[in-house]
Amino acid sequence: MILLKHEKNFMTAYAHADTLCVDVGDVVDKGQKIATVGQTGNVKSPQLHFEVRYRTKAVDPKKHLH
Repeated sequence: MILLKHEKNFMTAYAHADTLCVDVGDVVDKGQKIATVGQTGNVKSPQLHFEVRYRTKAVDPKKHLH
């Protein structure tokens, strides 16, 4: 799983990665590849689990993505 910190106590979470392309502490640019999609845990096919979180709570991403 990759957690990216954003401004104003927001973060995004990306799970089921096959290969991670960033390291802890890296600064990530818009459009930069951070991982490749994988098939981990109990999933039956490669997929991405994506969350927007405010502090530690998952929130509806539709309200925050443009």
